[in-house]
Amino acid sequence: MYDMKESEYINLLQNLVETETVSPLNETSISKISCILANYQLKRGHGQYWINETSKFDTWIYTHIDTKPPLPKSDWVTDPYKLIKKNNRLYGLGVSDSKFQLLNALIIFPSELYCHIVDGAEEIGGIDAAQVIQKNKIKNLVIVDGFSTARTTAIYNGLVGQLDGNIQFSTGDLPTHPSREQRIKLIAWFKSMLEYINQAKFQFNITGIFTEITERSLTSESIEIRFDIRYRREDYSSIEEFILSYDPIIRQHYKPLIGLKGRKETQIASFSNILGSICTNVEYIYILPGAKPENNNHRPNEWIDIKQIAKHQNLLKSWKESIQN
Repeated sequence: MYDMKESEYINLLQNLVETETVSPLNETSISKISCILANYQLKRGHGQYWINETSKFDTWIYTHIDTKPPLPKSDWVTDPYKLIKKNNRLYGLGVSDSKFQLLNALIIFPSELYCHIVDGAEEIGGIDAAQVIQKNKIKNLVIVDGFSTARTTAIYNGLVGQLDGNIQFSTGDLPTHPSREQRIKLIAWFKSMLEYINQAKFQFNITGIFTEITERSLTSESIEIRFDIRYRREDYSSIEEFILSYDPIIRQHYKPLIGLKGRKETQIASFSNILGSICTNVEYIYILPGAKPENNNHRPNEWIDIKQIAKHQNLLKSWKESIQN
């Protein structure tokens, strides 16, 4: 695995997994992370991030070390804070999102030649690392994170936009016993909402449906839908139309992240990032994902196949060689 034995690599990855890095990071976690990243000449910045020398590099490597909590913990069949090998799989919290990708980036892109910025608050939308990137003149921003839905691992040239929040609707009527009359206002609105989703140009997912009525013998006269939208830059007019039509309560909105001189706008990664809200002055954006959708990111029993490690390293090396040539 890139000039080191598999056992040596797994020991390094095990150290990362055994370091508790659930966002928001506590002081014990920050201290342990600082010790690990010091081996790669990275120091903690003025916030929740670690960085090495910035002034002499025109290529920055963005990764993150924080994770979601291991919930529900009862669903884990292994200790989430131990790297467990079963057959050809490695299990552990954050192993896929995004600790093996972080380790690969540190190995393939030496800190003597690249600026590394390791985010410690990516999973909770922290902006410290993004603000540092925005303040510097950067030619290439390489995001080593995320998963690829392509059959073969691909190099992407941007990130999709994301909009998530809640839509609320109320008929204004009082709940009544269902036997008394047919209430169709809420049903009609929900039907039109589903038709809108079916015709939308962007990717729309319902992530929750709620109502204030819990009594089964009363009609519900209001509804709240939690949603998540992913979209490309060319779909932004449709996003504006959606906001005007449904007046959603927006939780967060990350616009598509495309470099000022983006090469292939159609080749865009399917996940989003807080960087899209802040980073507007980078010339080229590259995303080098290593995970798979089935790796259980943000879910119990997160894992990677050992073969993924070498494949992702080869992806990073191919990008580096393409830039050098």
